Amino acid sequence: MEGSRPLEVAQQLRWFAAARLRRHARLRRHARLPTLVVLLVLPLLIPSAHVASVARTAATYGVLALGYAVVLGLCGQFTMAHAALFGVGAYAAGILAANLGVDPWLTLPVAIVLAAIAGAVLGLSALRVAGDLLAIVTLAAGQLAQLVFVGWTPVTGGNAGIPDVPALRLGGHLLIEEHELYLLAALVLVLAVVCLDRLKGSGFGLALQSIREDEVLAAANGVAVGGHKLIAFALSGAFAGAAGWLEATAIGAVSPTTYDVVLSVLVAVMVLLAGAGRVYAVLAGAAFVAVLQDLLSSLPLVETGAIGAAIVAVIMWRSGVFTRRWRPAL
Repeated sequence: MEGSRPLEVAQQLRWFAAARLRRHARLRRHARLPTLVVLLVLPLLIPSAHVASVARTAATYGVLALGYAVVLGLCGQFTMAHAALFGVGAYAAGILAANLGVDPWLTLPVAIVLAAIAGAVLGLSALRVAGDLLAIVTLAAGQLAQLVFVGWTPVTGGNAGIPDVPALRLGGHLLIEEHELYLLAALVLVLAVVCLDRLKGSGFGLALQSIREDEVLAAANGVAVGGHKLIAFALSGAFAGAAGWLEATAIGAVSPTTYDVVLSVLVAVMVLLAGAGRVYAVLAGAAFVAVLQDLLSSLPLVETGAIGAAIVAVIMWRSGVFTRRWRPAL
């Protein structure tokens, strides 16, 4: 009996340590969103239009990257057509507002719905192929979307795009100042973070993560793998559509060169830099890419080299180079 006393004490100590770790994890989780809000407020305190512009781009990229995190981080589907979904949202906003005279605010739900439908159509390919084949198929789909953006001239404006997207108006005031546009993008970003946080911890989110780990085992446990994949792609498209709407209404123009495969690679880099399943770290990856693009904008050769390096990094990640354990030759 006396020998059991140290065992009971050790068990109690382990229980208290585990409870303390759970409490600290809960506190960190609850502190993430307020910390993000504080960080998002900082650019508003800097009286620089350029800083606000870069911050707006980072926030827009953040919404776009969170959408990609749904299919890659939660569902484990590696695609290369996310820029096309971004373009669907931007063109939906541009065509409706500039060509048809629809209030730019009313184009937001249309951009989200159309991009979600495009995402679901893209997700049909994930029902037949997976892995690198899925990346190739979605890459081809992205190129087809690019051809539509350029070739459907009467609607999309062809190579010229849509140069005169009306600015947002709030109570008679035009939202054209960079700080105002950034504030709007930051609000959309916070809403996207809250939605993805809730999705990640929901039953649906757990089902997506089970598909990421093992599709066969998930199906054996009653998860409708095909349906969950389609919904994941649709949700990813909805995020991309909101980001496209932000971009079109802020820039006041839509250009087909923006939504090419290079942007898809950059979005993959944003997510992979942080770890595909880490919501808040993905935002840091998006901010890093936005700031790097701004710094290299005056150095086109260096920017091209950086993009090439990003493409090589993504290919190496897909081949497992970064996760492989290297052993010296005997």
